[in-house]
Amino acid sequence: TSPQLNLLKTLFINIVGWIVLLPVVAIFAVYRKIVDIKLRMIHGELYGGLFNLNDTIFFWTDVTSIYLTTVLYIKSKREIDLLSNVQNVIRKQIFGNPDAYPKLTGTKCSFGGYAYWKKYGCQPDSVVQSLKLPKNGKFNEEYLKKATAEIIETKIDNNDAVLWNFYISEKPLEDFSSDGSFCYPIVARFHHSIADGTSLVALFIRLFGDSTAQNYTEELFKKLIK
Repeated sequence: TSPQLNLLKTLFINIVGWIVLLPVVAIFAVYRKIVDIKLRMIHGELYGGLFNLNDTIFFWTDVTSIYLTTVLYIKSKREIDLLSNVQNVIRKQIFGNPDAYPKLTGTKCSFGGYAYWKKYGCQPDSVVQSLKLPKNGKFNEEYLKKATAEIIETKIDNNDAVLWNFYISEKPLEDFSSDGSFCYPIVARFHHSIADGTSLVALFIRLFGDSTAQNYTEELFKKLIK
């Protein structure tokens, strides 16, 4: 077979492929737009938009890990009520300004084969929980690893509508700090459609850092506030 003939065959196959593919893509694009318009009519101002297409893979739970799980350590020179403190911060910083954090204060819903955001559906009590402490034995790093593994395997909520949460320790870790300080762990989970590792670091700095840290993370945090 001559090179010219092979080239013609390849060109023909590509043309046929595009002839078949373009109408299919157009049909899906039109259908997606119809779903979008329908949801706007149903929910009005509460409609937060369809999920990005590149986030769709993170809802295929059998082929991908859908949550980023992070363990934070909060150190203090004295014992503190970390659970109440974090609840107050999240209520004030996030739920007190929901339009600035639509992905954190909204919930995921489904319609017509697509996932979409519904604004203001998430509540503070559904995302901040107490970390389960051991009934017997020490509350140390070994226990924390096991507790974190259990959290990873647990659904955030039965409807998969809430896509992030915090587990807050109400007591400090034992045998952790050599300087006499108290160390409280926080286990945080976020769906990949909400944030990546960089924007999560920015979120934590914004929530628990000072004004200088907040200014530093302005650009890094764009993914979460859009």
